[in-house]
Amino acid sequence: MLWRRLAVLFPLCILLVPASLSLGFRLRPPVIGAVTGAEAEVLVTGGVRYLAVDPAENGMGAYSYADRGKFLGIARSGERTLRVYAVKGDEEERLRYVLWEWEGRFYVRAE
Repeated sequence: MLWRRLAVLFPLCILLVPASLSLGFRLRPPVIGAVTGAEAEVLVTGGVRYLAVDPAENGMGAYSYADRGKFLGIARSGERTLRVYAVKGDEEERLRYVLWEWEGRFYVRAE
């Protein structure tokens, strides 16, 4: 009886493990760019450069972390993975909000 169960479960496990790994890789968010610089002050996504800014110091006081919009993908900075978001209320798509662990920062498109 035990051998029958093993004979059924073992091939099933052999098929399910690669299928689940494949699905896991397909569901990963897309890598859309990289963050560079000593203080992570430059974000490059799709060939467009964004520079780190502090909204309170640059006359953009209307924006805060609560304005985080649609998730766009991830950016890499060495070993770190950062999540890149659009900003609500930014129709010109000049701003990006980047979040890593519990810290976040705004980036504005370089002209």
